[in-house]
Order: sequence, then C-alpha cells, then structure tokens
Amino acid sequence: MFLVLFKISILLSMLFGGGFLVRESYLLRSGRRLKSIHSYRGVTPEQKPSLIRQHSILLLVAGLWLLALPVLILVFQIQLSAWTGLLLSTVGIHIVGQRIIERNHGLAHS
Repeated sequence: MFLVLFKISILLSMLFGGGFLVRESYLLRSGRRLKSIHSYRGVTPEQKPSLIRQHSILLLVAGLWLLALPVLILVFQIQLSAWTGLLLSTVGIHIVGQRIIERNHGLAHS
C-alpha cells in the first residue's frame, strides 16, 4: 500500500512540475515574469529578446518532458528503480540547453 502511494505521489509531482515549467515558459514569453533569465550573467539589452525566446523554449521542452514521463511510465510499465534516471534526464535537458543558450549569446557560464 505504501509503495503504491509513493508511486502515485511521484507521478503527481511530475505532472505538477511539468505544468509549472510550462506555465513559467508562458509567463516568460509573455513578459510577465523575467526572473528566470537573471541567472545569465552579462546580458545586454539587445540580447534579451532572443534570450527570453530561447529560454522559454527550453522551459517548455523540459516541462513537456515532465508531463510525458507519467504517461511513458504507465504505458511501458517502467520499474520504480528506473524512474530516477528519467527524472534526472530533465535536469540534463535544462543544463545542456542552458549551456547552448550561453554559447549562442557569448555569455559567461552561469
């Protein structure tokens, strides 16, 4: 019983986390919340529109991946021991995407 509740709580947290990232992507793209691009150092005003667009796409991809994970886990009946790697792949998506954005804009590594 405990294991089932544990699995359900992880699946729900994936859904909520993915929804949060998709929402953050929308708010960043619409200009309502720009605090997620403050982690980039040395951004000029000319770079901001492109940086906002690329970072919002990065957040959207990571959010959609987190939203797809519970479906993939349930459809393919992935064991609980493999869930950690799937969740950490979301972090990898974000780190690699952030480095690509920094390289495209000639920014220092944040």
